[in-house]
Amino acid sequence: MARVAVTGLGILSPLGIGVEENKSQLFSGKSGIIPLEVQGQDSYKAMAGLIDQESLTFTHELLSEKEKKNLSPIATFALKASLEALNSGGYLENNFYDYPPLRRGSILGVGMPDMKMIRDGAIGWEKRGTRGVPVRTIPSSIPNVSTSLLAQKFDLRGVTYATSSACASSGHAIINSFMEIALGQHDIMITGGSFSSICPYGLSCFHTTGALYRGNLDHKRASRPFDKDRKGFVMSEGSGILVLENYEKAKQRGAKIYGEICGYGATSDGHHITAPNPEGTYQAEAMKRAIDMGNIRPFQIGHINAHATSTKLGDIAEIRGIKKAFKGHSKDIIISSTKSSVGHTMNSAAAIELIYTLFSLEKQASPPTINLDNQDPECDLNCSANTTIPYSAEFALSNSFGFGGTNTSFLLKTP
Repeated sequence: MARVAVTGLGILSPLGIGVEENKSQLFSGKSGIIPLEVQGQDSYKAMAGLIDQESLTFTHELLSEKEKKNLSPIATFALKASLEALNSGGYLENNFYDYPPLRRGSILGVGMPDMKMIRDGAIGWEKRGTRGVPVRTIPSSIPNVSTSLLAQKFDLRGVTYATSSACASSGHAIINSFMEIALGQHDIMITGGSFSSICPYGLSCFHTTGALYRGNLDHKRASRPFDKDRKGFVMSEGSGILVLENYEKAKQRGAKIYGEICGYGATSDGHHITAPNPEGTYQAEAMKRAIDMGNIRPFQIGHINAHATSTKLGDIAEIRGIKKAFKGHSKDIIISSTKSSVGHTMNSAAAIELIYTLFSLEKQASPPTINLDNQDPECDLNCSANTTIPYSAEFALSNSFGFGGTNTSFLLKTP
């Protein structure tokens, strides 16, 4: 199989717009979470991570006023992050278009449509029937609208589609994009994920699952993975985009390589629609598969960016999974949960956190797990409590798991 390099990065998160802003804020231990008042028959205080949409500028040639009006933020987030990723790799100057259109593709994780637009369409229909449904309802909510938009804007004629596997959606998108290049079907892939459903209806839907944050802490302290006093996850929006490229061709053209994806693991718990297997058995198998594909030994891993969402069931299951996968070496690995800073970006979580893991490899240091003031005794590994911890290793893992018990793990290597 061909080697696969990461040669472009783009990101929108509650920490800011762009790679450099995210890197600076993440390693400074900042939080992007804000308080929200959810209005309705049962109004309540919520926490969320939002994107500053006013700062997302596009030239008229790239995105018309009609497109801006009709597209979901999920699609415009993906487009903005893709622009940064393509520019960071120098593709839009000439290199990207040196690859034939049929060798260029895109797979994005969009596991959930824009719930605000779905709700607006339903309300319009209830009030006025068919005439009350906005024309944009279907075009803006189909999962593959983002890859269709990228295909139009960047002349992609290879494979384009969306994956849907809850919070692991962008993880599976990256896996499939990796394989397209590794098996020689494509030379370059735009991949990752995008999410935007922060609205009273969307928050209320997740609130009923019991997994969403419930508490009265200061908003900056609401997301607290591995902490004994955690109160559930904080839902956030965002987009993470990576450009994957055939490693040898990237080297030949003198591309900047941000890192290499050396392996992945994908498994299923087969346990429950929302709760993970409490023993982390199949999360461990995903990690072991990623390591085995990369043909390395577990002791070569220096850092794990954990999925850890700030729920008791999920955090503990993942720690148990890490112990199963790494046994005695688990005590030596530096673990962090970047969701402490950005919350849970849902469809885009795997992509954003993979980018953060590349930051970690570049700096040879783990980002801090902020708000970890009272570490759960069942999460008794080195979880980077409120501090950046240096390490020395060529390899790191990035985990992303989803509702339904679907698990993905990536093995990443320094350039």
